[in-house]
Amino acid sequence: MVQQTLPPPDTFLSEVIFVSDAFKDIVERHEPGVHQFFPVEVVYKDGSFARQMYFFNICNRLDTMDRDRATAELRNGIMWDPRTGDFAFSLEKIGSAHVWKDKHVHPGRFFSSAVADEFKSQGLTGISLHPYPAV
Repeated sequence: MVQQTLPPPDTFLSEVIFVSDAFKDIVERHEPGVHQFFPVEVVYKDGSFARQMYFFNICNRLDTMDRDRATAELRNGIMWDPRTGDFAFSLEKIGSAHVWKDKHVHPGRFFSSAVADEFKSQGLTGISLHPYPAV
């Protein structure tokens, strides 16, 4: 549920990721048919319709860290710990992916520069983007 005095953002996290048509269109333009978007009606507290959104399931699951350049520690060979150093990603491992979850980063949701630039140019709300080095 969304507070009725504010318009719902283009993306927001609950237990799952909810995204707008604008977000969906950008992702689909770059990776058509790769990810899953399940329609969800967002309503205000009073039950009135707020916005059509989608539960967004990222379907690319990749191991994209450049293990030679990253200074963060890979704890128990399972999860990169950002508190111990910096991330550095491998463009070779990312390949042609534009949206992916990294298997060893929590929560590990990443976007290509092309997708992130479109999010910014279209003024999408509710999303926080942080650039990381990729070699």
